[in-house]
Amino acid sequence: MAVSSSGTAAVRIVGRVKDKRNSDDTRPDETPVSVALQLSPELAFVLHLDARARPPRRMLGRIEHVTTGRIARVGSLRELTTFLRDVLREVAGS
Repeated sequence: MAVSSSGTAAVRIVGRVKDKRNSDDTRPDETPVSVALQLSPELAFVLHLDARARPPRRMLGRIEHVTTGRIARVGSLRELTTFLRDVLREVAGS
């Protein structure tokens, strides 16, 4: 059983999602074959949303930059994008 950060037992909220197709008959999470992703660990983030979050209108959670460990609590989409912008600028400048 998982334990949440508040110390109480967490309830599993993830369930099976049905396959959805886009109008061009590709899966939404597929990248076109012609585009090769270059996923750098310096650009990796973990976003943990509170169960009460309702993006994009209500953001509530925390974001962590994986390689530096910088963490921010976010309460709005603006706070989330500001954190991303600041960290990405810092990484690009180093």
